[in-house]
Amino acid sequence: MDPVVYYLTTLVAFSFLILKKKGKILIPDLSLPLLFFILSFGFSVFYHSPFFPIAKTFGAIYHLYWWINGFILLIILRNINVSFEKEVYKLYFFLFSIALVIVLGSVSLFLAGIERIEMQTLVAKYIPGWGLLATAAGTDVFTMFRVDKMVIELPRVYFMAHPLVFANFLILVCPILLGISYLKKTKSSRVFLLFFFVISLFLTLSRVAIFSVIAISILGFYLWIIENFCKFSRIRRIIVTTFFFVFLPLVIYFSGFLRVLFFKLRINSAISRLEQYKKALELFIAHPFIGTGLFYDDPTIRLKIGTHSTYMEILMITGLLGFIFFIMFLFLIIGKWWIRYRESVNSRDKNFWRFYGFGMISLFFSIAGSLMDFYPFLSVIFFVALGFLMKPKFE
Repeated sequence: MDPVVYYLTTLVAFSFLILKKKGKILIPDLSLPLLFFILSFGFSVFYHSPFFPIAKTFGAIYHLYWWINGFILLIILRNINVSFEKEVYKLYFFLFSIALVIVLGSVSLFLAGIERIEMQTLVAKYIPGWGLLATAAGTDVFTMFRVDKMVIELPRVYFMAHPLVFANFLILVCPILLGISYLKKTKSSRVFLLFFFVISLFLTLSRVAIFSVIAISILGFYLWIIENFCKFSRIRRIIVTTFFFVFLPLVIYFSGFLRVLFFKLRINSAISRLEQYKKALELFIAHPFIGTGLFYDDPTIRLKIGTHSTYMEILMITGLLGFIFFIMFLFLIIGKWWIRYRESVNSRDKNFWRFYGFGMISLFFSIAGSLMDFYPFLSVIFFVALGFLMKPKFE
């Protein structure tokens, strides 16, 4: 029943805001490109819906509402006056604690010889006709843990129905918690957070997420070297830049690391994804301006999750019009983060914004291989994180 709980909670909070807010309700500038993206998405769904079964249209609306829920959350966050970093820390740390229990439980079950634990959700069990939408939303079966046997047996941890959801959760939440630890000046938790982040991300077995974290870590290390050792030396900057962007990529490419990571570890999954990307491009070419409006069914996988890529999915569903607004939304987020980072006047704030940027940009890389609007849980996590960009200062 969780999709209803997430979305209903947002609507109730928004209703209270409208009833109790004194004065005008402020609209954050972050929400403007998002609004145009939602309108583009909605128009495409409305235009194509007469040509498809009602269940498919309902599934598309479900994914559309993920973004509408985020739009409402942005307005709520812009208009509330709370100690934001403290409240977000409580929320994220609570979710982090649940994730910790699930990871430890999954490893224990794996060592005990148990291969899978899953259950049918209340939504799928008690609502007749949930069918396609439940499958599309990943809410027909709740999986906590299973053993992945594609190459070697490893415990693959599920959190909120799917390991890719867990991977994106880790990528965003753990760096922000690390950043808040600098605001709170609590050193003791940082090593544990970092250790948990690395181990748990590996246990999701999400190749794109792992690659994203490695790539952004290398980029962050490069920027740190430039800022601290090459600021006043052009020769040093040229040497360091050449190493990171020419020599290092060549070493990685010829070492075969990327081939092993993306193809040999899970060859069937890699082939399936390439076929999905090809199909998405074909559908985009057939509907270049307003897209298909709906998701297509992939018979090779249990979940109806379309292209397995947020960028490919949005390009296919909304066409160029919606895709441009979506990219504008992401660039506005990165631009606002960069301004806040550059304006930081002390090491405490600067360290927070470093980790915040690491998490957000890693997420934007990771969703190239997963669906961002796959599950409502991530809508709350992602849009709450954007609240930091709307707050003038930390306490």
